[in-house]
Amino acid sequence: MNSKGLQLGAILFCALVAVGFYLLPKKAPAGLAKKMPMAQLDTSFSFSDFETEARNSLDSGSLAALNSWETKGDTASLKQAAEFWASVQNAGMSGYCIEKITRIAPTVENWYNAGFRYLIAARTTEKDGQKLFFTKKAISSFENVLAKDSGNLEAKANLGVCFVEGAQLLGSPPMQGVKLLLDVVAKDPNNVTALVNLGYFALQSGQLDKALERFNYLVQIKPDYLDAYIYLANVYEKMGKKDEAIKTIEILKSKTKDPEFQVQLQNYIQEIKSS
Repeated sequence: MNSKGLQLGAILFCALVAVGFYLLPKKAPAGLAKKMPMAQLDTSFSFSDFETEARNSLDSGSLAALNSWETKGDTASLKQAAEFWASVQNAGMSGYCIEKITRIAPTVENWYNAGFRYLIAARTTEKDGQKLFFTKKAISSFENVLAKDSGNLEAKANLGVCFVEGAQLLGSPPMQGVKLLLDVVAKDPNNVTALVNLGYFALQSGQLDKALERFNYLVQIKPDYLDAYIYLANVYEKMGKKDEAIKTIEILKSKTKDPEFQVQLQNYIQEIKSS
């Protein structure tokens, strides 16, 4: 990744921390990028090994609490276990605990929460086998939501994201997912999940005009959605519109008081000026 890629990644990380929301695209979805031959992909994965490694990383107190919650096995205890794993940034184990809850209470909310956490797990790993496993888990969870509530647009949007970002590993066309996202926008033009991902996928595939349209609309309908300004500035930069990119970052600077975020944004402005 070049220095600008690293810079943008750092800014996005600060923005995500600032708004407390981390289910956002962070890299080019494989289905929209140049495909890697399947022979070069290592899709091996053992969830048992993954779980063992996760447990081995815990201190004795945390492990004892976790064992207690799992021994009780009721929904309240399993939710505590899920939130514990989320607190140590292990979305895969958190999703697994929520999936256990769905066996007791297979509600729309529980299936959605499982899918949401599995999607985070898929997005936050660079390991092909792990990404494939959690992508499939997320897909299954969101499909269970839609089987119970076919009009659930958040589940449909996130299912679309799964199919786009997992296209290469799944061996399916990314347009399968894009169509789901477009269907969500057709039904709800202000759906943030669909808009930000459609904008991001357009950006990564070089469709800058479409990306510009998505992110401009997003900052209009949700002016406090910080991440949209970062993506919008990146679109302007790629279009060679430095002044517009800097203006967008300046607007973003006015919307946050986080000191680390401010430093990253100012560094980004300097990079744009010097490019």
